[in-house]
Amino acid sequence: MSTPPKMTVTMLGAPGSGKTMFLHGMYAILSAGFEGYFLYTVDPDQDLDLMDAWDLLSDKGETPPPNDPEPVPYDFVLKDGLTPLVEIDLVDFRGGAALDRVAEGPDDVRVLRERLARSDSIYLVLDGANVGRTVASILASGQTGPAVLDRGQDSTQVARLMRFISDATQARTSRGQAAPSVVVLISKTDLLAQTSGVSRAEALAVVAKNLDRLASIATVKGVTAMVCPVSIGAFGTGDSDRVDPTALNPENVYHPMIFSLWHFLSEGQDEHALALRRDNARLSAAAEVVSERRGQLFGSWRHSTVISQNEQEMAALRERIAELKQTMSEEGRRAVTLMSALAGMPIIKDGEWQS
Repeated sequence: MSTPPKMTVTMLGAPGSGKTMFLHGMYAILSAGFEGYFLYTVDPDQDLDLMDAWDLLSDKGETPPPNDPEPVPYDFVLKDGLTPLVEIDLVDFRGGAALDRVAEGPDDVRVLRERLARSDSIYLVLDGANVGRTVASILASGQTGPAVLDRGQDSTQVARLMRFISDATQARTSRGQAAPSVVVLISKTDLLAQTSGVSRAEALAVVAKNLDRLASIATVKGVTAMVCPVSIGAFGTGDSDRVDPTALNPENVYHPMIFSLWHFLSEGQDEHALALRRDNARLSAAAEVVSERRGQLFGSWRHSTVISQNEQEMAALRERIAELKQTMSEEGRRAVTLMSALAGMPIIKDGEWQS
């Protein structure tokens, strides 16, 4: 592909949920390369900013500061080796941007809501410590069936955040676009066992069993979602701006972006197939016009202009059809490769667990 397509990714999360820390960890791992894939900022200076912040974390334990009201935009390019696959438009908003009222909050509240309506992938970031407390509450209640989310006791703010994902999905589908992919990103999963009272694996099993209540947007028809437990390191529950750098141990930070690209390319196949059908229909119509005009008495001479115009259109259509077929082949192959990189990750499509 000469010009890579652009994918818009938006993260939602309550203040302190770990969005910015995840972003830095994701970039540190993918910029170094993962199974032949590389993520870079378009602006080299931004690469230096991100890696300087990661060096401070890994060397001195200084965590990235919380975001100001002004959103931080990032333009990334994801490459397969040296080949650009997709440009990524990602903006890091402050945690409260998704929870404030438009009339009362800073301008980033309006910007975020408008952006969600054109997002190809949305990350719902949930603080693992709070998820663990929810798990503990479910286990303590002795519920045998799925839990019912109490919005009044929702420390993750997931119920409020899901409203915005639902609105964004409706906006896209009303325009004939596919629903955005959704990543239920559970950050700080090193804290799940500590706050839930059970092992991390057991806590995640409770989350999976109750996903249609805890993050129901991930289980509705028309949505493809992935549950991704993420950890940057075993830093404990403290809110200090300093952590133990020797505890740094990123886990699963690359999976969300790989999943977003897989879904983006997979949905793109449907759009390409539609364009291919349209172009083939136009090619057939133009060929029919040429054949009909030439079949008339002195047709090649009398209708030379019409015939020439249609033949030029046919040549352009054949070239575009060949390019579309090549693109579909390349993107289909990459989608299969990306799915293999997601092996073992819990993916839900149309409410059905895929793995």
